[in-house]
Amino acid sequence: EGLVSKLLDICAGMKLARDKKEIVAYLQLDTDFHQTIFESCGNSFLQDGYRLINGKIAALRTHLSSHPTHTDKSFDEHLEIANLLAKGDAKAAKSILKRHTTRGERSYAESITDIAAADQKTKERRSIKRGK
Repeated sequence: EGLVSKLLDICAGMKLARDKKEIVAYLQLDTDFHQTIFESCGNSFLQDGYRLINGKIAALRTHLSSHPTHTDKSFDEHLEIANLLAKGDAKAAKSILKRHTTRGERSYAESITDIAAADQKTKERRSIKRGK
């Protein structure tokens, strides 16, 4: 099974998960989409680099999934990348992928404060429950 076929299958699963509001399944398929690209790239340096950051990216995806517009844009870009690759337009797919990843970088920079604040609130609640 080729890369394009795998990506299109993952996108179909993502659509189904979105329609059923199965967030955990959707997020796993989102991770699978990216993992499939890296597994197919043939560059062990990129594959190793992705393995190092994959957990952090998955945590960010989970955080951003509470923002439906982010998830909608991300899904649309995944589908667009897969469809462009199916048409043989790797140049356009690369352009969408660049937009997708740089939006992820911007989202990370914007969200890291939110994540840290949420983590601090959780720690504070735990301390209050323990009477500290």
